[in-house]
Amino acid sequence: MPLLTPLVGLSDTEEFSALLSRLIDGVEGKEPLSDLDWAQALFLTEIGWASDVVGSGIDFATNIRDEKAAPLLRSIQRKIVTPERFALLRDNAYRVTR
Repeated sequence: MPLLTPLVGLSDTEEFSALLSRLIDGVEGKEPLSDLDWAQALFLTEIGWASDVVGSGIDFATNIRDEKAAPLLRSIQRKIVTPERFALLRDNAYRVTR
């Protein structure tokens, strides 16, 4: 997803794909992740699940109904979000100049 690539501090879609694979493998494998990894994983999950503009939005395919998924996402946010993780995500993003 070219639009999201710089928002997670990467320069091309190959890096973005590699990050997604690493984050998915880490979360599914219950491997330790860095604070930046957790911030990126949550940010990309939020956008992927909720945004119709740059994510899957209403077309997001899961076996969990929205009525259960939204509270689950909020629970995850409460566990993951810290000012330090926000700062890491913010400070690792960059703007693409034209």
